[in-house]
Amino acid sequence: MPATEKEIGSRCVDLAESMIMSSSKRPSISKTQALILVIRYKVWTGSYDDAFMLMAQLTRSAFALRINHETTKPPYFMQESRRRLMWAIYILDSMISCGIQEYTLCPIGSIHIRLPCPEDDFELNNETNVEYIRPYGTSSERVGIIGHYIRIINIHDEVIRYTRRAALPTAEFSALVSDSHNLEHELEIFSSNLPDGERYSQKSLELRSFSPRLPRFIMTHVWWHQAHCQLFRGTLSTSHVFPESYINKLGPEALHESRKKCLHHAHSICAIFASLLALEGDTWTLDYEMAECAYTAAEILLTSDITLQNQLGFTRNQMTEGAAVCLRLMKNLQQMYPYLSTMIADIEQGLLRIPEIVPFGTEISQMIEIAPYQRVPRYSVLGQTCSIHDGNPLGVYTQSPISRASDANFSPYSQDLALS
Repeated sequence: MPATEKEIGSRCVDLAESMIMSSSKRPSISKTQALILVIRYKVWTGSYDDAFMLMAQLTRSAFALRINHETTKPPYFMQESRRRLMWAIYILDSMISCGIQEYTLCPIGSIHIRLPCPEDDFELNNETNVEYIRPYGTSSERVGIIGHYIRIINIHDEVIRYTRRAALPTAEFSALVSDSHNLEHELEIFSSNLPDGERYSQKSLELRSFSPRLPRFIMTHVWWHQAHCQLFRGTLSTSHVFPESYINKLGPEALHESRKKCLHHAHSICAIFASLLALEGDTWTLDYEMAECAYTAAEILLTSDITLQNQLGFTRNQMTEGAAVCLRLMKNLQQMYPYLSTMIADIEQGLLRIPEIVPFGTEISQMIEIAPYQRVPRYSVLGQTCSIHDGNPLGVYTQSPISRASDANFSPYSQDLALS
C-alpha cells in the first residue's frame, strides 16, 4: 500500500534529523532552521523525549553561529532572517522550560538582538531599525505583530518564573507582592503600547478573517490574558502554586481581587476563541500552545467560586459555555496535534461532572512534581519527559474535574474584548 501523508511526513522529519545530527559539529543557519521545525514536529506528535534533548543541540548551534548578537556583515534580509530564527528558538525554549531555571537553555539575558521588523518591511526588503525587546521605546508604531508577540511571550515567561519563586516556602512575602505589581504594570504598558490597528476588537478580528497574520494577532492577545491568569491563578487554590502562608498574608480583599482578575481574563480568553470559531473560512491554524491556554481558561472557569462568578455578572451556564468553547478549540487543533487527547479528555470529564459535589479550588489538571515545590502539567514536554525517566515516585496529583454542560450547542460570546 502507498504511504500516507502522515507516514511520508514522519520519514522526512527523521531524514532531516539524521542529516542534521550527522554533521552536528558543523552548524549552519539552514540546519538550525530545519532543526527547529524538527523539534516542533516532535512536540506536535508526542515525541517529547526527542524534542527535549534536541533543544540542547538547537541552542548550542544558535550560540555557536552567534545569531544571538547583531551583525552588519550580511545583507539586511539575512540579518532579519537570523533575528527571526533566534527569537523562534527563544520562544520554543520558554515553552519547554516552563519557567524552571535548570531547564532553561536560552535565557532572555543571552539575546542581544533587535525585535523582528514588521512583516511588510521584511517581505519588501525595506531596511528598518526596530527596538530591542527592552526597554520600550517612545513609540511602538514600527514594531510589527511578531515583535509584540515576542514581547508578550517574554512577559508571560517572567510571570511563570515569578510563580515558581512564589511557590518556595522561603520566598519573602513583600518581595513577591512587589514583583506581582511590577508584572501587572508591565502588562498594562504592553497593552498601552499597542498601535490602534493591533488592538483587539470584533472588527479587528473580522478584518483579518482571511489574512495569514490572523493567527499571530489572536495568539498575541490570548497570551496577554493568559499571563494575567497565571499571575493570579495561584490565589484560586493553595495546592496549585502559592503556599498557604502567602495566601493568608494577602488578606481577604487582595485575595478576592486577584481571584476576580483571574476569572475575568479566563473569560476573555474564551470569548476570543468563541469569536475565532465563529469566523467564516476556517483557514487558520494556531500554535500547539493555544490548546494549553484553552485548557487553563476552561479549568479556571470550571473550578471558580459561584459567588465570585455572580459578582462579575457571569452565570454558571456562561462558565460551562466558556469551557465548551475551549473544548471546541482544542478539538479543532487536534486535527493537527493529535496528542492533545489527554487535555481534551480532562475537560470533557470536567463538563460531565455535577459542579455542586466538588469544592471550590479543586483542580482538573494532573500535576507532576519534577523538583521540590516545582510542579508542571503532565501534558507538558517536561511533564512527559521527567515522568518517563525518573524511576522514583513523582507525586502525580490527580484532582477531580468538576462541571457539566448538557449540550454541545452553546451560544458563543459576541462582545468585543479590548486589552483592558
